[in-house]
Amino acid sequence: MQTGGHTYWCCREASGPDEMRRAVRDQVRGGADLIKIMACHDRLEFTDEELDAVVDETHRNGLTITAHATYDACIARVMRHGVDMIEHGGSMSDETIQLLLERGAYICTTFSPVVLQAEMARVGLSAMSGLRSCTSLGTPHSSHSRPAARPAENVVQM
Repeated sequence: MQTGGHTYWCCREASGPDEMRRAVRDQVRGGADLIKIMACHDRLEFTDEELDAVVDETHRNGLTITAHATYDACIARVMRHGVDMIEHGGSMSDETIQLLLERGAYICTTFSPVVLQAEMARVGLSAMSGLRSCTSLGTPHSSHSRPAARPAENVVQM
């Protein structure tokens, strides 16, 4: 988690590539079998170097990394950096959907962000359109209460 970012108050905070690696190692030592990063809320979180470090360290430890990502720019960004799974999802471009399909990435949807984003529909954005397009094209997904990735007994948010 980038210091001061989304849900900093309940997650493991880290700033900089070295701290990201240390945070993953701390979580692994604590028994985590999945790493979740908070990649965005109303703005993008993490530098490119931080994303590369957290993804690399997670994969080096044989774990899946998932990202809280609720809009197109964020979803595309974390896909390009190698995240395995998207939490929540949201409105996505055809290019972002293609990234998910190419990577075989999972989407673990929830309704609360979608409901909040539905307000955006009044200005021409559809929160569900990206999710509908993804699932119609074959992107695996689950309903957040049933993770599509391997089951995680100890989910740790970073």
